[in-house]
Amino acid sequence: MDGAQRLIGGPVDEDGERTYFSTDPFHDGEFLQNILGMNVITSQLVSRPAVNGSSGDGTSTCAKREVLATLDNFQLHFFHSFMYPGHESSNRWVQAWSEEHENLSKERWDVFSAPSLTLYSPWLTPFIRRVEREGISHLRYYQEHETGSTLYSLLINIPYSGLTIEVVSDEDLVTSKTVDHNTFEAMIERMCPYSLMVHQDPRTLRKVHEKLGG
Repeated sequence: MDGAQRLIGGPVDEDGERTYFSTDPFHDGEFLQNILGMNVITSQLVSRPAVNGSSGDGTSTCAKREVLATLDNFQLHFFHSFMYPGHESSNRWVQAWSEEHENLSKERWDVFSAPSLTLYSPWLTPFIRRVEREGISHLRYYQEHETGSTLYSLLINIPYSGLTIEVVSDEDLVTSKTVDHNTFEAMIERMCPYSLMVHQDPRTLRKVHEKLGG
């Protein structure tokens, strides 16, 4: 498994999960499975008898939920309900947000959205190759860690939730034959660099990743 590991100490629910609104949970789950190697463990579609007209089978959809997991059973839950007032307004808001943040760049950096979640992996190459192969809009940057290590980051938007996910890695890309480390740029002041700094020791993250069976 080449899935990423949640950064130690990151704010999560007590059960090691995060829940996000998504206008299309199933597609977001498929996206994360294909790009980040996360495992889909639950796909739920809840229906009820239709009111004031019905679909072909006499039911209407109440909600959809997709649950993905990675190392240490850290889970991402994507949820969509069709049964609350303002449903259409929420859909329009998420669509507008996603379109506004579709083209990631340092110059268009939005400190209120990026990153929503940061994951660690000893290897960044598989994820870089996937986003390149699939033509996924993404942002690459690096930071110099206080231990002297260079940490490389890949930032992507999840299509239907407005969520941004960062994968950070201490992989040695200088000697990589498949990824050009020069395609990663230093953070700029507009990005509020301190808010993006990794405070855990990369050596500790590698040890924990290995211990968890990564």
